[in-house]
Amino acid sequence: MHRFGQGIFRNVTEEDVARAENQKLKLCYIMKILSECTSKGDGITMTELIDRLAECGVSAERKSIYSDIRAINEFGEAIRVESYRKDNETRYYADGRLLTLAEIKLLADVIAASKFVTEKKSRELIGKLEHMVSAKERRELNRTVYIRRHATDTDDGGYSNVDPIQKAIRENRQIEFEYLQWNSGMQLVSRDGKPRSGISPWWLVYNHENYYLGAYDGIRGGMRTFRVDKMRNIHILEKPREGSEAAEQSSPDLYAQARFEMFDGTPERVRVSCPTDMLGMFVDKIGQEISVLTKENGVELSFRIVPNRFFLAWLMALGSRVKLLSPQHCVDEMETMCMQMITDHERREIKNVIFDLGCVLVRLRPEEYMEELGFSAEIREFFRERVLFREEWQLMDEGALSQEDAIARWSSMKPAYSDAIVRFFKGIERLAEPYPDTESIILSLKERGYRVYALTNYPREMFALHEEKSLPFLSLLDGYVVSGCERRFKPNEDFYELLLSRYQLKASESVFIDDREDNIRTAKALGIHSIPARDRDSAMRELEAFLAAHAMGRE
Repeated sequence: MHRFGQGIFRNVTEEDVARAENQKLKLCYIMKILSECTSKGDGITMTELIDRLAECGVSAERKSIYSDIRAINEFGEAIRVESYRKDNETRYYADGRLLTLAEIKLLADVIAASKFVTEKKSRELIGKLEHMVSAKERRELNRTVYIRRHATDTDDGGYSNVDPIQKAIRENRQIEFEYLQWNSGMQLVSRDGKPRSGISPWWLVYNHENYYLGAYDGIRGGMRTFRVDKMRNIHILEKPREGSEAAEQSSPDLYAQARFEMFDGTPERVRVSCPTDMLGMFVDKIGQEISVLTKENGVELSFRIVPNRFFLAWLMALGSRVKLLSPQHCVDEMETMCMQMITDHERREIKNVIFDLGCVLVRLRPEEYMEELGFSAEIREFFRERVLFREEWQLMDEGALSQEDAIARWSSMKPAYSDAIVRFFKGIERLAEPYPDTESIILSLKERGYRVYALTNYPREMFALHEEKSLPFLSLLDGYVVSGCERRFKPNEDFYELLLSRYQLKASESVFIDDREDNIRTAKALGIHSIPARDRDSAMRELEAFLAAHAMGRE
């Protein structure tokens, strides 16, 4: 009896309990393995599935797994398990996911590109998308196009403000909030030091990569728009909303369409003439609600919009081929703006255009390059956090550390990645490439008589390789100064002064374009006209408007 009792009622270990718990989850493990490890055309055999289950602490026989697969397919909510024959074996894979790989790639790129979503939130959301595809497909998802991130104004880009606003709209209640603006210390502060009250929210619209609130202002009267990411401390009040008639007369679509850059004002019908090949620029910016009349030398456009100063500045940036025809008060205001620019700049003629390279003339492509090298997600994360443009990279920029010594430092930090680090720098010429329009921009400036230069922070060895293999447009420049070769660097004044003295340039006759605010501040302190390239395309248009205004001042 004693032996019989011992045989049946032996001590139960923690391992036994864990195995029993895992066995209960067999169906879940099967779905997890098939979802993460298979895709159409890349299935696993029954033997491989049984081995994977064993690694998870689950024992199973073929007959029971067949039954589990039938159960999954009968449920049919998340996935279906399909099979096919290959090499005389049946292989199984997960099919019928809610989103295809192409759709998930699209969502990942849209999230990465949105300046409304902070970089932290972007990574978090893309990380969640990764769980919707197999491990093999994740490598394709991680190929997400490198996009220069936009800075968001608040910690979460205003992301958390959307829910309370929508709740107030659903419950027909007013809100109050602080409305923010940038101060001279580059901090977001309340515009008037007290909450905005009497605001009745009616709709949210997503336009120009930002959320805007359309609301009735009970204190000032009339409909107004507020950028959601500039709102803070939103409180829902007990007061019912006001301004229903005003809200009904301004649908979100019409309201957004008529407001250039979403600034308030009274919409008017505007007439503009331009060459036919520029029509697309107006459609992209204004929308398709444009009347087009064909003329001998192009087209005449008519559309409704709020013709504020931002719209007039945008027209100026398009150059002399575009002419504002009406309303006359806008024509007069634009002429005044042009003359004011000339006066502000003392009618000095601009002779020299100085460009930064990275993110201005040169597109950096680290994510694509690492994908081409076949780096794992872990290696790419190490490069983002410790290599790309970090401390050692900056020392290379300054000429204080050689590329060889930098590689040695990184390799000592992570010996397991030393081969990857060496491979990265062996083909480093693939890290950068000119923007498609870089050469045409330089040639256009030179054809108009401007001298073109570059002032760049760049590691010496890397620049030598890029100069030879990756950046052919450098031969078109009238000169360039490279930090790694000079042991001087931006934003230090002596680096700018070196460029001016070497090529005998006057600061007052030069304009400088750079994507970093600290570099722009130094240039301005030296008397160099400066244009920040927070958005490259906008900066190039601003440069053209700036040069056009100064050209008017020439004798």
